[in-house]
Amino acid sequence: MKRLIIASTFLISACGASFAADAVMTEVPAGFNWSGGYVGINAGYGWGSADAVDPSSNFFEEDAGQTFDVSTDGFLGGVQAGYNWQSGAFVYGVEADLGYLGIRGDNFVVESPDNFGSTKLGVYGDLTARLGYAADDC
Repeated sequence: MKRLIIASTFLISACGASFAADAVMTEVPAGFNWSGGYVGINAGYGWGSADAVDPSSNFFEEDAGQTFDVSTDGFLGGVQAGYNWQSGAFVYGVEADLGYLGIRGDNFVVESPDNFGSTKLGVYGDLTARLGYAADDC
């Protein structure tokens, strides 16, 4: 019986020591780092309208209720690439975009067939700077 009590005591203390060792050995994960490069693609659909302005009043009579607007719509898409650097909690970077706007539209003034309006958008690009603050680790 004495041996059973000694063996039980040894097993309980060994298990307790191993649990305690696990608790002490737990490592805290490092915070997220926003530094590095990235690339991406984008796609969408756009629409809008453009109103014609005729300061000389040679083409249509705005006072008579004659208006000229062009409704536009179409698909759009592009690519972007950038790079971020992180210093402490501050994140700064640069991004470049290149895309295509397939947005088009046209309209005729019925009373004057030679009055025609058209809108066509195409390739665009931009360069953007970034400055931010990493408030969390996600």
